[in-house]
Amino acid sequence: MTIRERIRSLTAQAKELEPQAAEEEQRNAYVSALRAERRSVEHNLTVALNPRRQTRTYPRSVLARWLQRG
Repeated sequence: MTIRERIRSLTAQAKELEPQAAEEEQRNAYVSALRAERRSVEHNLTVALNPRRQTRTYPRSVLARWLQRG
């Protein structure tokens, strides 16, 4: 296989994978946004539910217990 043929082959492969890569990038951005939103909600719960109003973070199990107490 010549260099030109190899370049054409790799270019064709790259073009085939472009839509897949864009889709994966979009999915990663969505997951990242969801994680950021979850961290924000956890922080807000910590601040709202902690009687001492400390800003230290608590495990999810503690937050869940506080939510169940009402």
